[in-house]
Amino acid sequence: MAGGLSAVVKTAGDSVAAMTVCESAGLQMGLGRPPVDRYGDKNKIWTRTGLAALRRGERGEVEPDLRLEPFARLLRREYPARMRVATSEDVWAALRLADEFGFDWCWSS
Repeated sequence: MAGGLSAVVKTAGDSVAAMTVCESAGLQMGLGRPPVDRYGDKNKIWTRTGLAALRRGERGEVEPDLRLEPFARLLRREYPARMRVATSEDVWAALRLADEFGFDWCWSS
């Protein structure tokens, strides 16, 4: 699941504008257990494969949704996906998604 946009900020400055280095530094996304645990009981996602399918839009809405604009910007390579991964399977899923859709990404654990 996507957790939102990340920003790069300095810890010192006279204003928020002066502290902001990069307003949109990446799209925070998670693969693996946390998203599965969060949505599995709601009959939405049961597996890592289901989570990857959701990323692909196989279970998404048909109508245009402006909340998806961060994903459009990701696909235009305006910023990378910042993937949180826990296992090698998560890394492979991230690699496959990035290759399939042509977006840049980095990972954290």
